[in-house]
Order: sequence, then structure tokens, then C-alpha cells
Amino acid sequence: MVKGFYSDLAKAKKGEDIVRQVLQGCQDKYSITDVSEIKEMWHRGDIEIHDVEENISYYLDVKDDSRIAQTGNLLAEHRVYYVRDNKWTEGFMQRATYDYVGYLSQQDKIIYILDFKLWQKYYLSKSEKHIHIPHGYQTTDGYLMSLDKARKLGIVIAEIKYDTEDDVTFYPIEVIKRWIFI
Repeated sequence: MVKGFYSDLAKAKKGEDIVRQVLQGCQDKYSITDVSEIKEMWHRGDIEIHDVEENISYYLDVKDDSRIAQTGNLLAEHRVYYVRDNKWTEGFMQRATYDYVGYLSQQDKIIYILDFKLWQKYYLSKSEKHIHIPHGYQTTDGYLMSLDKARKLGIVIAEIKYDTEDDVTFYPIEVIKRWIFI
């Protein structure tokens, strides 16, 4: 197994749980379900947002970013090089079919909700800053976009501040920008 895989997986699960709990706490009309363990959903997203009245589902993927608080940038993953396999694979911007992305900053306790299709449109122009990020067992090749620019372009469609008292239960404290599901 790839070094760091299990610690990355545990961190991702915590991020998914934070976003799911906070979204559920923002509203009571939609069912918010963790679908991250369902293999067929891996390219759709980690969370299903289901409108029971309309019987429509939307999918949100969670990106838990430990650098966004310092950099103020969103990372659009173009491709990933895996050292063990000695090959590049498409990043989430190329292969995923998410409706939304919940970009999580645990340091700031903010969830940025992004319109994934709109983000892809701007990413495809590749006009943003190109970056390579080595992680030891993999290297990420992507493009950075500032949060300010993403807000101006309408990519950031909601911002939710949250809190916790026990690091297990998470709840919204302020919705900075409203979204259709909250």
C-alpha cells in the first residue's frame, strides 16, 4: 500500500463528516448522505444531497485543504504522478462529475461551496498559476485560483463558518453567502 494512504484516508473521512454535519445543520429540507464508501459514486462525490420533494439528487465532493488558510488559493488538481506506479493519472478536474465541491479549511473552520462545473470551465483555460506539489509518494500537478477571484467569478457559491465543542459534533454558526441547499 502507498505510504501515507491510510492517514490521508482518515483525514478525508473526518473532513467529509464535518461537511456533512454542517450542511445537515444548515437546513432540514434535504437529506444529506455520506456516499463516499460506494465505489460507483467515487467520481460523483462524497455526499449526496437529495431533494425528497423533487426526487432529485446532487453530489458534493469534499476537499480538505490544509493550506487554504495560509494561501487563500483553491487547487484544481490536473493530474497526479504516483511514484510507486511510475505513472501520471488524471486529476479530479478531468475525471470527476461532481455537481459541487465543499472546500474545507479546518484551520479557519470555513467550508467554501464551489460550483464544480463553473470551476472546471475556468480551469480548462489553464490561465491560473501552474504548480507542482510533491508529497513523497505522489506529486500533484495543478492550477491555483485565488478565493477572491473564485468569488468574483461566481465559483464560490456559499461560505459557511462552523464550530465544534468536542471535535466530534460540528455545527454551522454563520452562513456568509447563501446557497440553494441552505
